[in-house]
Amino acid sequence: MKEFYYKKGNLFAEEVKIKDVANHIKTPFYVYSKLAMEKRFDQLKNSLGGLRHRIFYSVKANSNVSVLKVFGSLGSGMDVVSLGEYDRAKAAGIVGKDIVFSGVGKTKSEIQSVIIGGIRQFNIESEPELNLINQVATEMGKVIDVSIRVNPEVDAKTHRKITTGTKSDKFGVSFENVKMMFEKGTEMKGVSFVGLDMHIGSQILEHKNKQWSQPQVRLKLRKLDMRLAPEILLIYSKQKKIYTVQNEIFQMLNMII
Repeated sequence: MKEFYYKKGNLFAEEVKIKDVANHIKTPFYVYSKLAMEKRFDQLKNSLGGLRHRIFYSVKANSNVSVLKVFGSLGSGMDVVSLGEYDRAKAAGIVGKDIVFSGVGKTKSEIQSVIIGGIRQFNIESEPELNLINQVATEMGKVIDVSIRVNPEVDAKTHRKITTGTKSDKFGVSFENVKMMFEKGTEMKGVSFVGLDMHIGSQILEHKNKQWSQPQVRLKLRKLDMRLAPEILLIYSKQKKIYTVQNEIFQMLNMII
């Protein structure tokens, strides 16, 4: 079955005529295809094959609770960047151990709330954030799993307003400071390091840009000698057709293992 298609001049979502929905709701609305979401999720999952992995859906991509329920039913965890997104994930039935808290500028109240509600780990963006999470966790008598977001210093050739992986961007910790933060964190009582994470950008349109294979990234990652949990990139062509993700994923894994 196709997700969206025209039949006799009418647009359908799966087998539902959009005109019928419009006549019933009588207001602007969004239509999502559960089948499309299931297909894309299975494509990514199958591309990972027998590798040990866990998929986390980025709630900021679409925080509709019904959408979150679909991905949750498929076994996906949730990646959130605010308390509001965390609450939406919980409303969709996602338990705390399946939620990762990312994003810059986490506040003390946010950290306290998600520790109480349950959290798998925090992805840390800076040294002050590491200090704050350790302080809050220690005050609450908890030990919280954390991961450091590394700035890969790679230009993904995306729009300059949404680039996140170059040295001048505010996101993540530089390679030079990661090991220092890790060594500092091992002396802390409220946090436990579980790895690193990395994101080089969004809306990547150039398939030929093999950012992960750049020698300087490979060398820096191996020097750190830490486990990396990279965010998988779905690379689109300019015709908006998705490339098969399997080759990209295995190329990336071969680079860092």
